[in-house]
This record gives sequence, C-alpha cells and structure tokens, in this order.
Amino acid sequence: MEELNNFILDHFSKTIMESNKFKDILIALTISEKGLSTKEIITLTKISQREWNSIVAVFETFMMKYKDIWSISEESFRKAVTQRYIQNNAEHITKLHGDIAHVLSQTSNSLRKLEEETYHLYQCKAWFKLKETITNIENFLLLFNPRNKYDLCRFWQTLEQNGFDPSLEYTTAIEGFELRYRPNAEQTFMIILQISRFLQEFSDFETIYIPDYR
Repeated sequence: MEELNNFILDHFSKTIMESNKFKDILIALTISEKGLSTKEIITLTKISQREWNSIVAVFETFMMKYKDIWSISEESFRKAVTQRYIQNNAEHITKLHGDIAHVLSQTSNSLRKLEEETYHLYQCKAWFKLKETITNIENFLLLFNPRNKYDLCRFWQTLEQNGFDPSLEYTTAIEGFELRYRPNAEQTFMIILQISRFLQEFSDFETIYIPDYR
C-alpha cells in the first residue's frame, strides 16, 4: 500500500498540474483539522476548477466530503503525504497554516470556519491574530460552547504566556462592541455574563501567568 501511494503521488505530481500546487493541496487537506471547502482550496492554491476536478477524480477514494468540506480520510495515504511533504518541511508548513487562516478569515462566519481558523492561527503561532479572533464578541459567543470552550482555554493559556490578559482584552472588546452595535442593557448583560462564565471556568487552568483579576 505504501509503495502504491508513493507511486500515485509521484505520477500525478508530474501530470495533473504544477507540482507545488499539487503538494500544497494535499498538505492543506492533511494538516486541516475539520477540512476545507472547495472554494477555500481553490483560493488557497490558485488552481482552476478543472484542475480541482481532476484531483477529485483521481483521489476521491482517499478523501471524504461532507457538505462541501473535504479532508483526507484514508490513513495510509495521509501517512504517505506526511512522510513525503510535511516531515522536515517545518517552515513551509508554518507558512501554509498562516495562509489557510488568512483564506478562512475572508469566508462567511460559522462555527466550523472559526474552529479551523483558530486552529491554524495557533499552529503558526500568530498570537496577535489569534487574540483578535477569539476576543471578537461574535466569535467568542460562537466558540464558548461545551465542545469548544476547552480550546478557548488552551488558546488563552498560550496567549497569556505571550503577554495577553484575557480580562483586559475582553473588557476592551465589549467596549468596542457597544460603540459599534449599541446593544441594549439586557444584551450587554448577557455578553458580560458569558465572558464571566468563561473566565470563571478558565480559572481552573491556573498558571503563573494568571493576571490580577484572579
């Protein structure tokens, strides 16, 4: 199976399209957490729809599609891509994480988009952009749920180590949100309540970087 996967990668990297684009598509699908949409893949790699259709025709058995979100599902093929294109290529992989995050930042907001975007920002250590993303009030309200709140805590643990104070950042975010959207008192209260709940739960992750609000 490994030899077959390597043969397929060698053959189609030379025949489908320009080699670097082909590699970046497979790398992006391998390092993504939830997967990428067709539009996001095309925007990221600047391939044509025809080229993408060719890839799908050949590699569909190795891939999974759910609501136009593509990912590599076949484990041996994922391993082959990792060994050939990802290992010992840290600088390019870090750049690709950042490029994926940038593409996602331009797409319509959704929980899937935020999960993927924050993951890639974290992986490429774009701390300021990660902070800006998760302190955006609309984003925070989407991400503060039973499934994602532990990722928020993990992000903030690292952000604190890089000089960001969650209580200060969310206070500033609330002020900016009020100036822009003019929410009523009840809406503002609910936002503050959710942020307070998060900070209370975040206190369980006690570290030397916890700020004075503790």
